[in-house]
Amino acid sequence: DRDKRAAILTAEGIRQSQILTAEGEKQSAILRAEGEAKAAALRAEGEAQAVRTVFEAIHAGDPDQKLLSYQYLQMLPKIA
Repeated sequence: DRDKRAAILTAEGIRQSQILTAEGEKQSAILRAEGEAKAAALRAEGEAQAVRTVFEAIHAGDPDQKLLSYQYLQMLPKIA
């Protein structure tokens, strides 16, 4: 009877350990995904701000069509 109870307690301990390990891995995956999502959002916001800054700088200089065409041709290889 004592051995049976010890075996049951050991099995229950192993089961609880596996549950806690699985919950820890789940939480880790969730936090990792949240971190990656925030990083992607920050990268996108940074790129958007860079585009706005360039746009404002170009239009503040009141460029003519020839200059805009030249700049476009300069950027074309980088876009492709």
